[in-house]
Amino acid sequence: MSRSETGICCAVGAFLALLPTGCERREESPLPESVETAARVASGGAAWGEAVNGLRCRIECPKKTLRVGHNLQLKLTLQNVSQEKILVCRYGAPPEEGSWLDIVGPDGKQVQYVGEAGSRAVPRKEDYVWLDPGGTLEQSYSPDDLYGYELAKPGRYRITSRWINRPGWATGYYEGSGEDRKWVKVPAWLGELRSNRLFVDVIRPEIAWGEAVNGLRCGLVSEPSCTAGEPLRFEMRLANVSEKPQTYCHPDPVDGKVLELECVNSAHEKVRMFLPASEAGAIGDCETLDPGQTAEFRFVLTYHLKPDVYRIRAIYLRNPESLPDVPSGAVSSGVCEFKVDVSRGPMPVIAWGKAANGLQVGLEVGERSFDTGSAIGVAMHARNVGDKDLRLYDIDFELAWDVVFTPGDGRKPRPALNIDRFAPVVWIRNIVRLAPTMSMVVMRCEIGGEGWKFPTDARAFEDFERAKASPDSLPPGEYAVIASYEGPAENLGEPPPRYRRGKVTTGAVKIVIAAKGGLGSD
Repeated sequence: MSRSETGICCAVGAFLALLPTGCERREESPLPESVETAARVASGGAAWGEAVNGLRCRIECPKKTLRVGHNLQLKLTLQNVSQEKILVCRYGAPPEEGSWLDIVGPDGKQVQYVGEAGSRAVPRKEDYVWLDPGGTLEQSYSPDDLYGYELAKPGRYRITSRWINRPGWATGYYEGSGEDRKWVKVPAWLGELRSNRLFVDVIRPEIAWGEAVNGLRCGLVSEPSCTAGEPLRFEMRLANVSEKPQTYCHPDPVDGKVLELECVNSAHEKVRMFLPASEAGAIGDCETLDPGQTAEFRFVLTYHLKPDVYRIRAIYLRNPESLPDVPSGAVSSGVCEFKVDVSRGPMPVIAWGKAANGLQVGLEVGERSFDTGSAIGVAMHARNVGDKDLRLYDIDFELAWDVVFTPGDGRKPRPALNIDRFAPVVWIRNIVRLAPTMSMVVMRCEIGGEGWKFPTDARAFEDFERAKASPDSLPPGEYAVIASYEGPAENLGEPPPRYRRGKVTTGAVKIVIAAKGGLGSD
């Protein structure tokens, strides 16, 4: 698959550490929904699969209609339906079991996993959790986590999930190190669960095409609506409508040199939004479209937009650098309309810090209480409170952003450290441009997952071996979480964009890490 076919995707990543799968991931014929007659619970009426050894599971999908090429978003829930406590591992499916999702397409054939192969470490003590009678364990998987399942054809898809534990898999953990290292066996649940059946309809999108210029035509696709605070997802298409091959530059939108957005609200006021730069494609990185061929590019915007109706179009600048053998000219798409609704739930609480040089940053933590060893979901927000455009940069979260957990009992602050930051080469992922009065989510991540450490020694930041030896979870207690953004000491890139320099800090968010939920609770 060529880069022009895959396009620019700003939100592609590997599976989360807790994803219940192993080393190998593995026209229309509508499927009846009447088969969904499994037991339903009073709250919400969602269907469950059949219980096995006191445990049952279900999967839910917030969007039952997707466009071709878009990824699933799922939530998996385990529930203890017995009268006794049950010990489960936070993730299921041993590596040899293959994919944890069974997806049947509209043609009746299995949808195979086409993403990268993953690996599963031996479960740790904190990966086990006791479920009381009636208790549940939930895992959520974003479209980025499920990118390896391609829903490439329109029609109805049938989805079921498996949750498996075999003897010799998640039945214990290693304790100690060196010669004192030993295997501790635990009475974990064993068996194989099947979830309810879930049905998702996949449709072809309507494309807003503009007029062709020099043999190239531009089209735009947007989600018809989203709730306040949700990401805005767009697709841009470039089509060769001529009878000869057409050369085009990749739409890397740094400073709007190749791709611009024109957006107005219902009052016809301009809303200045800029697309983030991506790893894929750069100015001067060109490819050729054969007659009749189409290239697709995907973008995600995370601006804080007020509830309203917006009209938007894309303007593709084919050759802004006057490269040889590449035709020039601007190609405009048609106009798409999308609606931002009032949020279905409570708006996120953001702890904003003091502004400096026109920039204010805020921290959002999804929950306030966590079990020891659980991943802590955080989001970094940025707001332009000045009168000039701001340019921020983000290098894999490690160099631009720091997150520190300060214990409430006076112990030393604990920085969150992703040891992947010590890789020999670090690439710029996103370049963010903010117009005055605009704000957006700059970064989301889960701290405490695979690769994260909490060093007690600041020198761990300079010593890879010391970093690897640091704890991978925080001890129980109360913590104040603060994040800070620091721009580069010197400009990066050729030519160097003018990034916003200096350090600015968010407000503090208080959380509690509890010792309950693990093996120590029974």
